[in-house]
Amino acid sequence: MYTEKAGVNTIVVDSTDDYQGMLGNLAFSLSLYSGQMCTTAEPADPRTGIATEAGLRTFDEVVADLARAIDGLLGDDASGAGLLGAIVNPGVLERLERAGKGGVR
Repeated sequence: MYTEKAGVNTIVVDSTDDYQGMLGNLAFSLSLYSGQMCTTAEPADPRTGIATEAGLRTFDEVVADLARAIDGLLGDDASGAGLLGAIVNPGVLERLERAGKGGVR
């Protein structure tokens, strides 16, 4: 289930038949532009766990697996910086500093 309420986009995870795919999609959504997009998800799953194609995963297992999926997604500095919307080179930093002083070129 997905809802959008005043910038809070809740995903309630009840079950899935593609656990790894779900983790990958959640990791991407949570990480894109450092989680600052208005469409960034805020996942919540039942404390009792979720049903998967491989059986029940407990809440703690889902949290740990999602953390590993995020680490895997962002583990490469080059792709992680682009995904997060990070400052990727000195030129970007210089433009940001100039913009803060009122001049952009």
